[in-house]
Amino acid sequence: MFVSAKNGSDTSGDGTRSRPFASIGKAAAQAAKGDTPNRLYVCADGGAYEESIALDDEHDGMEIFGAFKCGDWSVDTDLKARLTSPEAVAWRIDDVTKGLRLENFEITAEDASTPGGSSFGMIVRDSENVVLRNVTVIAGKGGDGAPGEPGAKGEDAPEPGEDQAGTDAMCGDPPQGNFGGTWPSESACGSKGGGGGPGQKESPGFSGAPGLPSVNVTPPDVDNGGDKGDEGGDGKPGSVGNAGGHGKRTGP
Repeated sequence: MFVSAKNGSDTSGDGTRSRPFASIGKAAAQAAKGDTPNRLYVCADGGAYEESIALDDEHDGMEIFGAFKCGDWSVDTDLKARLTSPEAVAWRIDDVTKGLRLENFEITAEDASTPGGSSFGMIVRDSENVVLRNVTVIAGKGGDGAPGEPGAKGEDAPEPGEDQAGTDAMCGDPPQGNFGGTWPSESACGSKGGGGGPGQKESPGFSGAPGLPSVNVTPPDVDNGGDKGDEGGDGKPGSVGNAGGHGKRTGP
């Protein structure tokens, strides 16, 4: 039986060299229907075989070779047919006694999908005379561990104590009014701010007193001009003009 992921078909193929099957599982099932399970020739350079394989006593004595070129079915021992399983167990062999031979394959299993689950590239169970030659088996990642049991209940917190009674933020009766702040002394340049207006309980406070001095200050909209200058005096007399020069002769 011939198998080609590139050129085969599980629908129209018949397992011959010119009309190969597309999957190893289909070819193995067809081969098992004969009186003597025969060999499977799997081409290795036409893409991976995305399937999982399960062989049992019905396939006892089968030989599967994966070192063939898809174009002319010539042998190349450097090639390996690649099987990439979508399941966590890629290849199973059960209850084989006569034997089973597998050559030139790379088998990869999918990661486990259940908590605590495992991934197996191949499982061989209750079998004899199983031969793997130039075969690479790769398991996927195991599943995450199952969640642990809930922890024990912690001790209850102590009972709350007696309520604490707070006190009012204001105590006593505040005065009707308070005096505003004052500026006790003049600054280095002779200015002094006016006193703040007295505050009133439950009513607006009074305006503050004006600062000193009240003239010759900025901003310019207050009386801050300097004293008026003195009136100017009479001008000085002009100086004496220069003497005239000698006249020139103009006649013959």
